[in-house]
Amino acid sequence: MARGSAGVPLAVSVIAAAGLLALVLLTDPGIREQELFVGLLLVACAGLAAAVMLAANKAANLASTLRALRRGLFCGLACAGLVVLQLNGAFSVPNVTFLLLVLLIAEMVFLARRQNPA
Repeated sequence: MARGSAGVPLAVSVIAAAGLLALVLLTDPGIREQELFVGLLLVACAGLAAAVMLAANKAANLASTLRALRRGLFCGLACAGLVVLQLNGAFSVPNVTFLLLVLLIAEMVFLARRQNPA
């Protein structure tokens, strides 16, 4: 990834926004369409956020950029997981705690690999 290359996330965001626009204008609202709407909205926001981060962070090296993207991905996965739990009627404290613990353990695995690369 070149420094300041925000083209790919921006393109993903634009494609998701176009899908979102088509979904809103061409379909009747239903449960499946609502789930698709939330998914496309999350993808559009994540792509836009990644594009802004990559465009603004020109002085960072590759390792810190990848770390920031990984943490952004985990944050996006947490938000998407919470939305899916809410849409399926399973939003409860134990489920949210389990979701956040799984993501925390994944982040700790990446941090441990960075501490001891062998």
